[in-house]
Amino acid sequence: MTADPDSTRRRDTDCAAHSYGEVRAFFRRVPCQWMDRLLFTVHDKAGNTVVVAVAWVRFATAGQAQQFRALDDTWGTGQIHPLPATPLGLPDTPLSGQHYASRRTGPLTVVAEAEETAGELADNFLDELARVAVLLPHK
Repeated sequence: MTADPDSTRRRDTDCAAHSYGEVRAFFRRVPCQWMDRLLFTVHDKAGNTVVVAVAWVRFATAGQAQQFRALDDTWGTGQIHPLPATPLGLPDTPLSGQHYASRRTGPLTVVAEAEETAGELADNFLDELARVAVLLPHK
């Protein structure tokens, strides 16, 4: 599989406006300093395509970042909205949360999700894509 050179990236300072559920309520109580979102595709010669959404969320303190990570890691609490996929020539793909990973370093929490848009890939492969995506360097 190869990463598509096409991607979309955006920085926001109102994290609540770009999230839903309990995650949104958390951002209303504990505003982030900023959030960078990235959406890119990964595809292979067999016609499989995966959309990968990554969000880097910076807080004022490491404790706030850990609280956010604990909440976001909990199934059914909401999430950050991914960027639209239409600039990549794909329909917007709802993220199921099934292929999710996160990490925290100090006041920064990184979350990633991978979702298949075409083809059939094993769940463990999609899980691994999310685990790799949270390790991407932040520019």
